[in-house]
Amino acid sequence: MKRNLLSSAFLIPALLAGGCGRSQMDGLARVGAAGNTGADQPGSGAGGGGGTRPATGGQGGWGATGGASGVGGIAATGGQGGVGPDAGTGGVGGGIPYALQGDMVKLASGQAAPLWIAIDANNVYWVNSEINLAARGAIMKVPIAGGSPEPLVTRGARGGIAVDSTNLYWSGYGPNDDATASLWKTPLDRGEATALATGFVNDPIAVGPSGVYGTGTVNGGVTIVRAPLAGGATTPLVPASSLQQSFATYGIAVDATSVYWVTFSEPGTVMKAPVGGGSPTTLGSAPGSGFAIAIDATSVYWITSRAVTKVALTGGTPVTLASITTFGQGIQGIAVDDANVYWTDASNPGSVSKVPIQGGPTTLLATDLQHPAGIAVDATSVYWVNAGDGGATGYVMKLTPK
Repeated sequence: MKRNLLSSAFLIPALLAGGCGRSQMDGLARVGAAGNTGADQPGSGAGGGGGTRPATGGQGGWGATGGASGVGGIAATGGQGGVGPDAGTGGVGGGIPYALQGDMVKLASGQAAPLWIAIDANNVYWVNSEINLAARGAIMKVPIAGGSPEPLVTRGARGGIAVDSTNLYWSGYGPNDDATASLWKTPLDRGEATALATGFVNDPIAVGPSGVYGTGTVNGGVTIVRAPLAGGATTPLVPASSLQQSFATYGIAVDATSVYWVTFSEPGTVMKAPVGGGSPTTLGSAPGSGFAIAIDATSVYWITSRAVTKVALTGGTPVTLASITTFGQGIQGIAVDDANVYWTDASNPGSVSKVPIQGGPTTLLATDLQHPAGIAVDATSVYWVNAGDGGATGYVMKLTPK
């Protein structure tokens, strides 16, 4: 049975992937040096600095009044706050996960269960899916080069997002929990939100020259639907007689001629239909439940709970590019460039990996992640969101080179 993200309990408890260096317990007011692989370093009442590799972070300084923990480093486990005769304040391990190569940057932290992600030449966009917080459902953005995150759309339950050159589109409720429509758009420069259509559910969407595509409900069934970019009636893309649960999808993509999706049912089956509507064509299947999909000029790639697979856009024999040996509850993401396929393992700890599009060994890019979900790539970097362990514990990452 397909899960509804706006009502399901998506997240499972996770630990923060942070750390801090450990100070000497002498109570002296010396500034702590950065920890080296979590080892003891000179500290202070304010606590030592962060470890720099995946080792358990140290404890904050033992000061006369008890030091807070040091600044978090790259560590698998966050360190404790400081202690002392006057019960010092415990700090929070503020480190970032471990990158096996390249330079990893935390673009945003304190996010409320981010799931979906989109990028353009200037910004990274994501949806905070947590619906139990005051600012639930915000759509956020941050410059790709780094900066201060800011809301593009505030409040309201959100599903998938997509961007084109001028607008951001989303499925779900509108601003301030407005449920008058289920597909919306807003200018990338944060203008007013516009209701486009009804009939979309809160799953991933894709935008193309001829409209916005997603999962929709028609006559009590679930199918693939399209709405015009300027707004208007939602059109089902497959015949009513084809409506079935297998059309429910957590992954959708579109090119100039076809819309592609992967079924959530097991096996994860990739299908396509003409962008103007028509009978669906089955392209291939892979073991496990389908989650996310990506396309290039020749192939479609998808991830299931058991494999990363590709098949030609015209169909044929699917090729397994990588096996999924662990599978965490949650949304797994996939992205492709001209050389590699990238994906997230939503476990805790989770990871980001890549494999050549022509097949070959898998490369682990980053680990010690908190339920990584949506992922995107550009010419230089890979970006993803980590859902966190509930509440405002999610964060947005960038790794360069990819």
